[in-house]
Amino acid sequence: MSLLTPLAPTSTLSNNLIIYSSGSIPIIAKELNLKQTVLGGQSFRWIEHNLNEFVGVLGQYVVRLQHQNDNLRYTFFTNSEYEKTFSNDNDRRVETALILHNYFQLTIKLCETFEKWCKIDSRFRKGQIPIGVRILAQQPLENLISFLCSSNNNIQRISKMIKILCEEYGRKIGTLNGMTYYQFPTLGKFYFR
Repeated sequence: MSLLTPLAPTSTLSNNLIIYSSGSIPIIAKELNLKQTVLGGQSFRWIEHNLNEFVGVLGQYVVRLQHQNDNLRYTFFTNSEYEKTFSNDNDRRVETALILHNYFQLTIKLCETFEKWCKIDSRFRKGQIPIGVRILAQQPLENLISFLCSSNNNIQRISKMIKILCEEYGRKIGTLNGMTYYQFPTLGKFYFR
């Protein structure tokens, strides 16, 4: 059974997590290779739960993603105390789709960009193009701390270090499928400890 079974917005889950928004964004696999992008060593907070289904944290949201049939299907979960009040589900869908568009930089057309680069520089034609791998637009502090943790470490160890930092200093969002998720700590949390 897929984790992405449609649920009504604001459905209650364990430990006060609610479904904030769900939907899909049309994008072909050549434009987004979800697995290589989220597990490839840029971000260390994504976990593959089922085949090609990933759960991670973006800001105050626990996010579940699956790329299927040229669509990026998503569900955003949040803690009821973080829930913003929007007049309707469409406003929430627009907000969360924008978060994903920004995070994956979906305004950049990879296929067109690589074609352009191949015409300009012959070295691009000789090499293997990383189909669908995108540079994530992460929060600067999380990106910096992850980079500092990366020295002489592998992805598994860096992920564990970031997880421990979030558990120790981050704000708890809630539990989904038996796993507890935390926001990335603010700079003040590091400074005042």
